[in-house]
Amino acid sequence: MIAATGAMGVGLLIMAANYSLGRSPLKRIEKIIKRLEQIRDRLLEIVDEDAEEYLKFSKIPKAKVLEKEKAAKRIAAVPVEVAELCRTAVNLSGYVAQHGNPYLLSDVQVAAELLLAAYRSALILSKENASNG
Repeated sequence: MIAATGAMGVGLLIMAANYSLGRSPLKRIEKIIKRLEQIRDRLLEIVDEDAEEYLKFSKIPKAKVLEKEKAAKRIAAVPVEVAELCRTAVNLSGYVAQHGNPYLLSDVQVAAELLLAAYRSALILSKENASNG
């Protein structure tokens, strides 16, 4: 769910950036939108991949220790990637907030809060996974 939360934040940021196209240097905002779209798409992929990997993990018998450990490592990598993607998106939100449509500043702020929530949640899960691994 943390990847879905991040994707919602990025989606809101993309919306604000799109409505800001006429207010900012076009090339820079277009690059930001493209990068944000890549981040959103990857976060949405992670939602499905994470669910599939966890389902596979849960079906591995406890007796298959090595296989279970490998699957656990794949699952543990998910929050790290989510955190990195959300951090990148938050960094891009600063430009949108500064140079975008001022009427959409609250949308950018909400997007940043969603991204920060996903980022912090990913850090918690990453730490938990590391201590259990």
